[in-house]
Amino acid sequence: MIRLKKRYLLFVELLATIPVYATTKNVAAKVNTSGLFVISAIIIIIGIFLFYLTQKRKKHFLQQIEILETQNQKLKEKLDTFDKNKETKITVKIEEIKEEIEDMTINYKALQNSLDRTKNDSLKNSILLSNLGHSIRTNLNGIIGFSILLENEFAMNEETELFEYTRDIKSSGESLMYILNNIIDISRIEANTLELKNEDCNLVHITQELLEEFNMKAKEKKLKLVIEDKGCPVFTSDNDVLRHIFINLIDNAIKFTEKGYVKIITGYNDEDKHLFWVVKDTGIGIDKAYLPDIFEPYRQQSLGYSKDNYQSTWLGLPLVKELLKKIDGNIVIESEKTMGTTVTITFPYHKEKIAKPKEDVGEVVSATKFRQGQKLEEFSSKNMNILVADREKLDGMLLKKMLINLGTIYISQNREETLKHIEHLKEKGTKFDLIFIDTVINTYQSNEPLISKIRHDYPGYAEIPFIGLSSYQQMGEEEEILLQGFVYYITKPLIKSELIKIINNLSVKKDF
Repeated sequence: MIRLKKRYLLFVELLATIPVYATTKNVAAKVNTSGLFVISAIIIIIGIFLFYLTQKRKKHFLQQIEILETQNQKLKEKLDTFDKNKETKITVKIEEIKEEIEDMTINYKALQNSLDRTKNDSLKNSILLSNLGHSIRTNLNGIIGFSILLENEFAMNEETELFEYTRDIKSSGESLMYILNNIIDISRIEANTLELKNEDCNLVHITQELLEEFNMKAKEKKLKLVIEDKGCPVFTSDNDVLRHIFINLIDNAIKFTEKGYVKIITGYNDEDKHLFWVVKDTGIGIDKAYLPDIFEPYRQQSLGYSKDNYQSTWLGLPLVKELLKKIDGNIVIESEKTMGTTVTITFPYHKEKIAKPKEDVGEVVSATKFRQGQKLEEFSSKNMNILVADREKLDGMLLKKMLINLGTIYISQNREETLKHIEHLKEKGTKFDLIFIDTVINTYQSNEPLISKIRHDYPGYAEIPFIGLSSYQQMGEEEEILLQGFVYYITKPLIKSELIKIINNLSVKKDF
């Protein structure tokens, strides 16, 4: 721009040096001729100057374009380099993410395998405990059963000292059975093998039945058992789970109460739609400082109780808490040393329509109808033939001892012996009036239950009652056993009073 300005000034000076002839007429002609020449020269000079400026500007523009092209090329090169680096970085990042995913997959599989192993180990432990428990329970059943018989005999003969010894044996056996059952139940919950069922439940009826079972134990300690019902609708839940919860809490209340009463309150809170079940006792209570640890197993010593006076592993409360989780329930314990304990459990109210069994399921329906009071022909005979099929010889002998006044008792220990006894009586032209069968024998090593085979091969047994003998009443077991064709089933250890109740329900009027 500075150069252009200088050239413009130079051009102006050049024009100023041109002579002017405009004063006289003499020079007019010269001016016309010269002026034309000068103007032409000026135009030429201007044209040359403009051409020069145009070329100069063009050259400048070309240089600028060249510079821009160079810069553009450099930018393209940088962009290409950036794209290449970007692709490389993305590729590297993708590879890193893939490696992380592979590592996470490997870790997940390892965790899943570990979890599966843990579940399998829990299941194996549960099965092991169940099998081990069955062996221990079988012996305990015999000990408890015969101790009950001996207790009655010594009481009749007024053998006070022997009676006390026998009662202690029975009490110890029952305590061991209680502990064993709780251990097995906890292992089943941990192994997730406990399946809940939906059925109609009546809180008051369940509680009243349990109080009848605990009545004798309460009388021995001169405790008063009472129930207060504040109104409970029928609801849907699992009867076995509820019974298990209540049994543990009632048992604890009686065990740790030396005098006074055990009171149970049942009710329904319409505001939060929850059922509640409360057990209060006037027992030894628990120091408030120890309440946070109450649901931990094996805490008896730390709570300050003597094992000599109160034998317990404190497995009952942990089991109750785990069972309550299954039904979305909650438990609260309020207690004070020497002032008694109040345990409150709550669980949500549910009511579902329970499907009724169909009327075309053959033998099972026949047995079910009988269980509801159907009369049976030829069952009230004065001298009955009774068959006891039990794998455990000791249990069979015990049941024979309890039933001996009813008639002739036959004992078998397996499927084959059972069928032989039935065939033997058939040859004599008679049959059994009542059959007790171990639930394991009924289905052992055969796709066809023993009851079904007997009823199929011997039509005369279509309406004969079969009573199941179970070594251990697992939660959810009752329905399965009754579907096998049993009209009742008894959980060992065998108790004579239960046998009397069952046989009376079967319309047998026989004095034991």
